[in-house]
Amino acid sequence: MNIEIFNLEQLLTHFPDIGEKRFSITLDLPALENVMKPIREGKKEFSLKHLVSIKEDSGFLKWWKMPEISEEELKVFKGAFINLEPKDKKITNMLFDLFKNIEIVSCILRFIDPQNYGILSPPVENLLNIKGAYQIEKYLNYLNDLEELKEAYDFKRIADVDMSLWTLANILNSSWLRFKPMYYEIYENYQNTPKW
Repeated sequence: MNIEIFNLEQLLTHFPDIGEKRFSITLDLPALENVMKPIREGKKEFSLKHLVSIKEDSGFLKWWKMPEISEEELKVFKGAFINLEPKDKKITNMLFDLFKNIEIVSCILRFIDPQNYGILSPPVENLLNIKGAYQIEKYLNYLNDLEELKEAYDFKRIADVDMSLWTLANILNSSWLRFKPMYYEIYENYQNTPKW
């Protein structure tokens, strides 16, 4: 007997709409991925130009404040992202040492490599009940959970799992969204359908 499993993938298409409806703004994720693509491909080094692109995104400014970083401080990352591994603890530690904020670190990693990284945010962190003795451990545990869900739901990228979960968390946590007809069905389905 086949049991219908909650369709997490359906939420990906609602991500931009939920961001606009709930917060009047979202990150321009395609543009940020495009800015970071040369880093991922090893054609450019991570530089202040990339940080400025992130800082100037109005969606980013809504949630985070980028610390002042110098070009000199970024030299430690020369060649570091060419062979970025999934759940790369060394690079995550290096970024955290510099930025001192795991959410900003998760944004940078997600923009550089959306295939293997997602943004750590309180709505999704709470939805998945992510734990960790320290910030980096929590983020790596988060990536493990996203990887499991990516496989279970057959997503192409971890970033897509993250966006779907963020959308779901916002529907669950916002009564005015939850009771809009287009989202109420998702809410009801989530409540009454088995989930991974």
